[in-house]
Amino acid sequence: MKKRVPTEKEIAKKHGVSVDAIIKQAEVGSTVEREHVTTHEEAYGIALQHLDEFPDYYKHLLKMEKELKTQHKKKTVKEMFAIAENHVAVAMGKEIDDEGGMIMSQLDTIETAVQRLRGVVQDPKMQLPGWVQSKVTLACDYIDTAADYMTSKNEEYVAEGAAWTKKSGKNSEGGLNEKGRKSYERENPGSDLKAPSKKVGNPRRASFCARMKGMKKKLTSKKTARDPDSRINKSLRAWNC
Repeated sequence: MKKRVPTEKEIAKKHGVSVDAIIKQAEVGSTVEREHVTTHEEAYGIALQHLDEFPDYYKHLLKMEKELKTQHKKKTVKEMFAIAENHVAVAMGKEIDDEGGMIMSQLDTIETAVQRLRGVVQDPKMQLPGWVQSKVTLACDYIDTAADYMTSKNEEYVAEGAAWTKKSGKNSEGGLNEKGRKSYERENPGSDLKAPSKKVGNPRRASFCARMKGMKKKLTSKKTARDPDSRINKSLRAWNC
C-alpha cells in the first residue's frame, strides 16, 4: 500500500496558511517535479509531500534559481568558460586534470549516503516518499552506467586516459589522428569525427574554422595564440582556416 499523501487542506491547517496558497505552490511544484516522474498526479503528490514540511518550499526554490541566473549573467565570458578552457588544455595535453581524485571523493560521499539509507530502510515493505524513490532510481542508473563503462574491456582506455587526450592519438601536424578520432567517438556516442579537409566550400571545414577561431579568440592565452606550433594553430593550418 502506498504511503498516504496529505491533502491541501491538511497542509494548510498544519501550517496556518490558506488552502489556495498551498494549491498554487503545489501547481508550481508539480511542474518542477514532473521531470522525475511520468504523470502529473505523481509530480503533484511529490510537491504536496515537500509542502507538508515547508509550505513555501517552491517559493524559496524559484528565488534561489533566479538569484543563480542573475549571478550567471554578471559573469564575463572568460569566467563562464573557465571550466571549458581547462578541458581544452587537458585535451591538448597541456594540463593534467584531477577527475580521478574528484570521483574518489564523490564515491566516498555516495558510500556514506548508502550506509545512512541502509540504516533507515530495513524493511522491504517500508513506504517511502515518491521523490526519494525517484532520486535513488536515477542515482542507481547513473552509477551503474559509469561502472559498466569504466570496467568494460575497452582497449582504447588506459589508466592515464583515452587515446584522443594523449600524444598517441594526435597528429603531429595538428588535430587528431585516426586512432584519436576513433577513441573520441567511443567516449562520445553519436559523434562522427572526420579527417581535416582543406577544400574551400566544404561545410565541415567552414563549421570547424568558425568554432576554432572563436575558441582561439576567447579561450586561448595570447602566448598560445601567437605560438605557431601550438595545437590550436596547427589544427587551424590543417584545415586551411
